[in-house]
Amino acid sequence: MAETIFDSKDYASLFGWLEYCIFGLVVALSMGIGVFYGFFNKKNVTNEDFLVGGRSMSVFPVSLSLVCSFVSGVALLGDPVEVYYYGMKYIFFLFSIIPMTFVVAYLYVPVFCGLKLTSAYQGGLKAVLWSDALQAIIMFGSVVTILFLGANEVGGFNVVWERATQGGRTEFWNFDTDPRARYTFWTGCIGAYFFWLPLFAGTQGQIQRYLAVPTVKKAQQSLLFSLIGLVCVQAPSFFLGLVIYAKYQDCDPISVDAVGSSDQLVPLFVMDVLGDIPGLPGLMVAGLTCGSLSSVSSALNAIPAIIVEDYVKPNYPNLSDVRLGYLSKLISGVAGLISFALIFVIAGIGSVVPFAALLHGTFLGPTVGIFTLAFFFPFCNSIGSMLGAAVSISLTLFLGIGSTINSINQD
Repeated sequence: MAETIFDSKDYASLFGWLEYCIFGLVVALSMGIGVFYGFFNKKNVTNEDFLVGGRSMSVFPVSLSLVCSFVSGVALLGDPVEVYYYGMKYIFFLFSIIPMTFVVAYLYVPVFCGLKLTSAYQGGLKAVLWSDALQAIIMFGSVVTILFLGANEVGGFNVVWERATQGGRTEFWNFDTDPRARYTFWTGCIGAYFFWLPLFAGTQGQIQRYLAVPTVKKAQQSLLFSLIGLVCVQAPSFFLGLVIYAKYQDCDPISVDAVGSSDQLVPLFVMDVLGDIPGLPGLMVAGLTCGSLSSVSSALNAIPAIIVEDYVKPNYPNLSDVRLGYLSKLISGVAGLISFALIFVIAGIGSVVPFAALLHGTFLGPTVGIFTLAFFFPFCNSIGSMLGAAVSISLTLFLGIGSTINSINQD
């Protein structure tokens, strides 16, 4: 194979002591927040303090935490790649968040806050919220910095847009009604709406955030402000895809085996184009780490909420709230160790994105369906809702597994 522009560069040598210091500082700050609220803050003793922040948090950290819980490391790596390959039609997935936010804020949040439950499935969050706030700022800073410096290295935004237009990446409007089409106006505005709705209206991690503020109005404000934050983080990552395309339009890194998979395009671009700028590779890794930490911290706080509220309390009603708080922290720690161990299992499986999408569509969709049924159609009973969920899960699994098997056979 002929030598490419990537073969003569030693990218590993570009990641020096400054990059490690930036990465270490971000991890240390995130851990420090967790240690402070977990062991030294005397107001974080009871179970309610640990799981929902005593319902006394302010709008600012909750809004940023909602942003962080949505934007993961997978999104920061994957969104630019989708635009790189399929163009700006993908941006309609971002637009669909706008109506979804208002629906959740004014239809679902008042019910959740009115119930004042800890576990959403009856019907140490301070550490998570403040660490998420820090991580959201770092994610935004890293994406915006890479976007502007990268565009400048390519030749400016005018050059980026010109090359993207030549490659058909700036086409927005596609009204194709074929459901098999990857990105259209319909899949973006309608399909994506029902993709986001379960994430914001049917997951324990998000609902705990709504309950962390004292009033319904503040919960609604947190959600509406998070919409602004989501646009501020997601939009630059979409345009970063155009910048990467403008750089590699004549030499696709995937085609020449410069990277093993498409999710390595963003790190390659940073190291190839911006690796000579001191500290920037470390900032990229820090941003990706923040995206991952925010998702993990959300899950590690949601798991004990479900276990303690739905299983421990009903069976051991005499446990004090302080002991329940310690038990929640223990469960969170054990869950963290298990999730870390699963890294080595997943590494052997390969790509888990299709599998994760299948689980999301299969279980979160019926979950938010049951919530919606209970909120707005109180005359329905539990038997009907369970039968409906069973049919939905079975049908979605059938379609999802069939689609996965078909993709494997085609490959």
